[in-house]
Amino acid sequence: MKEETARGKSRRGEEVDRAGRWGRVIRGFFPPAGWTLLIFCTLPFGSRLVRSAATLLNEWFEIDYGYDLLGWIAAAIVGVALVLIGARFLGNPILRRPTRVLPFLLISSVYAVLLSEMEIAAEKIHFIEYGVLAYLFVRAWKRVTPSAALWPLTFFSVVLVGTLDEFIQYLHPERTGEFVDICWNVIAGTLPLGMLRLSEDESRGTPSRFDVRRMRLIGLFSWFVAGIFLFTAIEYGIEIRDPRGYRFHTRLPSPAALHEEDERLFKNAAPGLRRENAFTYSSFLAAHPEKKEPFLNEFRVHLFRRNRYVAYYGHYSLRRSLHGGAAFDSAWRRIENDAVRDAVRIYAAYLHRKELQIRYGPLALSRSFRRDLKEFLGGSDIWEKEVWKPYRREQLRKAKTEEKSETEIMKNLWIAEREEEILRNWFGRTLAASGLGWPDAFRDRVFRKVAGRFGVEEYSSAVAKRICTSWTKPVVTVIYFSSGFLILFGAPFFVGKTRRGNIGRGVLLLLLVGTGVAAPGRLFGGPQHPAVSEIRGTKVLALNKEQNRGVLLLQGNAAGTRGVRGGEVSVEWRPERQSLVFEMKALDTRIIATPVPRDGEVWRGDAFEIFLDTECRGRRYVEIEVSPGETIADAMVSFGEAIRFDSEWNLPEASVETNRDSDTWRARLEIPLSRLEGGRRMIARKEWWIRMNLGRVDSRKKGGGNYSYYAWCRTGGYFHKPNRWGILVLGED
Repeated sequence: MKEETARGKSRRGEEVDRAGRWGRVIRGFFPPAGWTLLIFCTLPFGSRLVRSAATLLNEWFEIDYGYDLLGWIAAAIVGVALVLIGARFLGNPILRRPTRVLPFLLISSVYAVLLSEMEIAAEKIHFIEYGVLAYLFVRAWKRVTPSAALWPLTFFSVVLVGTLDEFIQYLHPERTGEFVDICWNVIAGTLPLGMLRLSEDESRGTPSRFDVRRMRLIGLFSWFVAGIFLFTAIEYGIEIRDPRGYRFHTRLPSPAALHEEDERLFKNAAPGLRRENAFTYSSFLAAHPEKKEPFLNEFRVHLFRRNRYVAYYGHYSLRRSLHGGAAFDSAWRRIENDAVRDAVRIYAAYLHRKELQIRYGPLALSRSFRRDLKEFLGGSDIWEKEVWKPYRREQLRKAKTEEKSETEIMKNLWIAEREEEILRNWFGRTLAASGLGWPDAFRDRVFRKVAGRFGVEEYSSAVAKRICTSWTKPVVTVIYFSSGFLILFGAPFFVGKTRRGNIGRGVLLLLLVGTGVAAPGRLFGGPQHPAVSEIRGTKVLALNKEQNRGVLLLQGNAAGTRGVRGGEVSVEWRPERQSLVFEMKALDTRIIATPVPRDGEVWRGDAFEIFLDTECRGRRYVEIEVSPGETIADAMVSFGEAIRFDSEWNLPEASVETNRDSDTWRARLEIPLSRLEGGRRMIARKEWWIRMNLGRVDSRKKGGGNYSYYAWCRTGGYFHKPNRWGILVLGED
């Protein structure tokens, strides 16, 4: 009887201990659960909180970079945390070993690179949110297992929360959830996880059978939730790389499909686009969602970016003049173009939209604003009272404490110019029909201002930047199910102290690199979505071994002379000699060959002109002029606000021949590519793109004493407008 009583007490004691232990475990998960709930609850209004905090900082400190300041504060918090962990490493002899210090420095470097390159403050704040989340999960899982299973359990927990975070945003009508943001959430949680692992004095034991079950259960659940999001929300498309110095993404499957949509939609879409303004942007995107109507959606976003950045340019130019001591009216007059002034006025109205909403009401604002826009821009009482006076007062106040550099200001104009080129070349029919394109004169002027300053840079548009362009859906499916297979069968080997554990970690590394899993996807998944290099929106002459010769017509280059024939030029590509041959034939009953020395003013008489830009950026190009008397003038041209001609540059090994009779003159010129600026680099990289124009000067045509100009690509009279030139495409195949 006593033994049975003692045994009963022992069982009850074990049950009490077990209940107490599970109670401690459950209580340990309260902090990460509460933190997760906080993250989820702030999603509907998180962006508004960030904007409100930025506005508060702007008002407190009388600055205009409160949003950026929030990002810097978040980065500083992460930096302080790294310093504290580093102090722990220095104070512990065990942690000062190279096997701990070097990984710590590597993770710190990753933090530094990511936080310095991120432009969005909310993304930097995510690093704090998920860093705290990883720490809380580590503390919670420590109560469950003492083994090394702690780390994959925490990792899978972070993946689960990060996926649910984006899934909620995807379902919310005012937010967008994207797969790339899941990756950022996981990175933000994994980096501090690595720090915590390195800061432990001792390594943990091999996982038990129950730990392996937990890893599989949590891992497969997070994998399943990630799969739901992956196959529901991820978007696929292509990256288009235009050799003229920019790249952008589109959800359409090919450049041809983009062109077809432009041809199909431009007539019906133009009236609605003409009614668009800064206040209808969100409603337009909601009416034309990116998945159903990708063409119109992307067109509107490109247009928004162009208008907003040209407004930024005028806005900060105005403030820079005020900072230099200019009066407001004088600073306003320094903005050199009406198009920029109008963009600033519209931007000012958008900044003070609350005042306009009070007057019009939120629903009627967009219609009233559009109807009264001309009155606003003309200086009405409504404009002066509700918008212009507050804007003027605010700029005068902020100009006292802030000044952006000229390069920063011009960068805004460069972004606007690049977006205009994307719209003009790839959405051209729709842009022209809607009447929203820049006038040619303004476009030329902007290009001239930015080409010399930013011509060497390649612009990458942020429109549709986060769609998947690397893999097709079948490849993603293969990778996804391969990762599930790895979790199911490889979980016990990732953290074990055995040879199989090392093999498991090696397989995981191969998975992360992508070589072990992407190969079957390429084999069974069909073609990939590579970056496509193509030209649209201008004249193109493509030559290769099979089609190595093309004939181009020269037409009147000045206004009102379209269709006037001025001769023809045969262009031949000789791949075995890596050279170009130009043969020009022109009818002319009065040939003027003014005797001039080499590099003299050949253009004062009859002349055949060639412009070649191997970079395709319009900032540096070769100009070659040939007269009927075989005189050659060649120069390296640096294009920009001031056009500089380097006549000391000569084209060696160029072969020139001319002949003439009573009513015709011909010129033949062979140019080796390797002798051009950048030609050797172009041949080595097999980048067979040359921005080109061909022109002819006809002096004293029909005895009139004036010049007539002809060109392959019309530039409106003046040849030095490289943004209007065509493209010569070469290749051995």
